Amino acid sequence: MGNMDEYKSIKENLSDDERQSIDQSVEKRAIEQLYRNGLRAIPFNIINPLILTVIFVSQQGHPYIYIWLGLHIVVSLLRYAHILNRTPRLLNDAVVKPKYITEFMLAGLVSALIWGIGFIYLSPVISAVNQVIFLLVLAGMAAGAYASMSTHRLTYATYLLGLFVPVSIAMFTTASSAVPGNLLSIFVIAFVTMLLITHKLANTIILNSIRSELVKNILIEKLQNRKSE
Repeated sequence: MGNMDEYKSIKENLSDDERQSIDQSVEKRAIEQLYRNGLRAIPFNIINPLILTVIFVSQQGHPYIYIWLGLHIVVSLLRYAHILNRTPRLLNDAVVKPKYITEFMLAGLVSALIWGIGFIYLSPVISAVNQVIFLLVLAGMAAGAYASMSTHRLTYATYLLGLFVPVSIAMFTTASSAVPGNLLSIFVIAFVTMLLITHKLANTIILNSIRSELVKNILIEKLQNRKSE
């Protein structure tokens, strides 16, 4: 909160154009970081499903498992190619275009839904132990996205919903889980709520730090200009 208080105190000395420029720069840096982190995170959407497929197939071979893995590979490769294509344009544009955020968010949602809906279709054909392993991997994906999407709250919230809404539905409608479905679904909802609350705090701290840095740079530049006059 210290960075935010500092920003508010010196914001009064800034012109409207400077304030608008700072807000645009903060958004641009946040989305640039979101895209860079996406390139690092996407490979795990292939590695983790591949590991789960090896585990599941060794115990229960089923066509759904291979279809699920194939969807992950195709979507992840398309996401990776899209980010590589968009990043140079994002860096060259002075202001972030809304479509850059929307495209990234929707691509992340599709990837998350493959995870979540995959649980609905695979849970009846895998053992209770493998269901728990699947849920632990989902928790790990959510934790990884917490960091990689730390600069944009809505993107992370959308990703989490894609991951866990289908899982919660499956828990309420199936009795084959190792833990009673209703109880496990409550645990999932509590976990998602905790992640969303803490992510909001982390996101605020990150964006305020960027703002403070930009404001300080402007004030330093003003001071240097005064000295040179």
